[in-house]
Amino acid sequence: MKEALETWIEDVLGQEAPPHWEKTEKGHGRIEQRAVWIVPCDAAMQQYLVQEWGWPGVQWCGYIRRRRRRLHVPTWEEEKRHVWIAGAAFPWTLKGEEAAHLLRTHWHIENRVFYVRDVTMD
Repeated sequence: MKEALETWIEDVLGQEAPPHWEKTEKGHGRIEQRAVWIVPCDAAMQQYLVQEWGWPGVQWCGYIRRRRRRLHVPTWEEEKRHVWIAGAAFPWTLKGEEAAHLLRTHWHIENRVFYVRDVTMD
């Protein structure tokens, strides 16, 4: 599924499309850059996601790319790109900054639920 979404997004946006939102932050001895691309799902992609994966109501797809490097290193040492889908039917057009905030909030919740360190017996 990830490959099908990546191919579809690249076909819609083009491989060199600029991001809809981008932010660079400095902290903890490194520089981190996040970028978000957004594509509204068309009827064909929605039908594919329902038939193949049982996911009704998907409205948005896209990428989020994260790059990291240490402060005094000129090149990016780590780069990851993740495909995301969202089912929220907003009455307005989803903006890049809003999508980035929602994605970051989602992972914050996931990390708090699944990666809680139990230190009560330490």
